[in-house]
Amino acid sequence: MYTIEVLTYWVDDGNHITDIVRRYAATGITWTDITGQPDANLIPDPNVVVWHGLVDEATLTALEADAEVIVLNSEEVA
Repeated sequence: MYTIEVLTYWVDDGNHITDIVRRYAATGITWTDITGQPDANLIPDPNVVVWHGLVDEATLTALEADAEVIVLNSEEVA
């Protein structure tokens, strides 16, 4: 497993959700805002946010290859 921080953006679909959470939620990842604030407190202007997740190696590889995601940091954890 890897702990990661990614730079992503908000999606305006009537919900307060980021692109990374929307597209990678099905993999079972629990994403959290890196600041620890409730989503409702995060203003989507500018449209950029850093999220933290715990992912497996295959998901990390997919995130690193995803042109819509910037992986800021990744570290293998036991």
